[in-house]
Amino acid sequence: MKTRNRTFLTLAVVAVLAIFTAPEAEAAVLFGDTFDRANSSDLNASATGQSGTLGTLNWVEVVSGGNPAIDSNQMRFGESGGGGGGWTIAYVDHNFTDAPISTGGEFAVSVDLVGPVASNGGTRFTGFAVGNSKAEMDGWSSNNPTTTFTSDFFFGYDTTGTNEVKVFINGTTQDYQQGINLDSGGALSVNFSSITDFNSGSTVNYEAFINGSSVKTGSFIWSGTNENYMALYSNYTSNQGLVDNFEVTAIGGGPPPPPPVATEFVAYHDLGGVASPGNITTQTSLGATVDLINFADGTDTGVNFSISGANGIDVRTGTITRPPAAGTPAGDLFLASGIDLDDGMVYEGGNNGSGSTTFTFSDMDPNFLYDVALYGDRNASQDGVERFTLSGVDEATNISSTGIISDLITDMQTRPNAPAGDLVRWTDIAPGADGIFTIDIDPEFTSASNIAYLTAVRLEAIAVASVPEPSTFALAALGLLGLGWFSRRRKR
Repeated sequence: MKTRNRTFLTLAVVAVLAIFTAPEAEAAVLFGDTFDRANSSDLNASATGQSGTLGTLNWVEVVSGGNPAIDSNQMRFGESGGGGGGWTIAYVDHNFTDAPISTGGEFAVSVDLVGPVASNGGTRFTGFAVGNSKAEMDGWSSNNPTTTFTSDFFFGYDTTGTNEVKVFINGTTQDYQQGINLDSGGALSVNFSSITDFNSGSTVNYEAFINGSSVKTGSFIWSGTNENYMALYSNYTSNQGLVDNFEVTAIGGGPPPPPPVATEFVAYHDLGGVASPGNITTQTSLGATVDLINFADGTDTGVNFSISGANGIDVRTGTITRPPAAGTPAGDLFLASGIDLDDGMVYEGGNNGSGSTTFTFSDMDPNFLYDVALYGDRNASQDGVERFTLSGVDEATNISSTGIISDLITDMQTRPNAPAGDLVRWTDIAPGADGIFTIDIDPEFTSASNIAYLTAVRLEAIAVASVPEPSTFALAALGLLGLGWFSRRRKR
């Protein structure tokens, strides 16, 4: 009986300790890029969208026609409207021979092809190459993996009328060919395993996947020592290729380092386009996406902000706009920041506008709840009331100082507003799964001649404590019940 009790006690203790000693997942993202940043022909104009333990890495372009670019949160190969021709590569300026790969002996590479993928002379052999030296990358001059490729491994989609997925190993040796139509897009990924070193002649096993389904296993050899640069590749004649969500992951190398600690922040945006003192975001043009700046230290908060639909940004100085009166809701929230509320504004309406203005906040962190506030004033006689609507959130609490219509809608007058110092404000905002929420400002819902005037935005991020999985609670309960039962038995 004592032996059985001792065994039961041991199992109970193990169940409790398992909660605190369960190993972390063995896959660690070394580098990932979602390309979720402002459109630009410079792939490195911003690092927004990049993640991984290696930090920010640069892309290097080698082209024969049509520079790659960031376009609508994707990487585009070829000219935006089609036309032109030739091959293009964009490679990550890093040699992926890192310790997590060599220790764990396995890594994975994945990328999404974005449809529609053109065929019959359009995009050809869009995919990724692995196992290159930097010199091979910089000297790339190949337009076809069947002829002059030098990569140790290439996985891509051939749309030259054949709609086939193909694997090439050690240059031009074709190791796989299968008719799979990915014209509407698809996910390409490969697991590389049995990696003992990065020495020339060493064998590497691979398993290729399409949309998560295994399609081919095989092997190849490293052609050079410590050569594992990786590139995205596309060859086109008259159209463009689009890729998204590139990722390199180390597998089996032990637990990854803990994720960075979420940092709470407060950010202010001077909507007037006039520079404010301190760490305050500003912009002078509509349509541009800007990075909100942490008011405390001037660092990038990781949240992007853009304005669309407005008549314009008025950058005039003087008394066209005014700060809120001290002691008012907006005064309490904005005046201490030193943000310039005397000059400039975003304005919309008055018969000649688009009808509404949209403020878009993107790249929101799911580990945060957010608090957002808007203030506006025009030093003029009363004109009308504007409607503010919050969209794209899972939940939010409306704490505006005036005109609350519902959890997501507020009506507020901005002409004039300084004496009252009212503001539109929501707190406990949980963004949707896409990490985006918007505020739509409609000045014309009561009068076609009304105009909205906005002069400042404040965004605060508040970290949310993580909630254990239900299975963790169940395991804890089992262990504690076991300990309680054993204690009761001992008392008897």
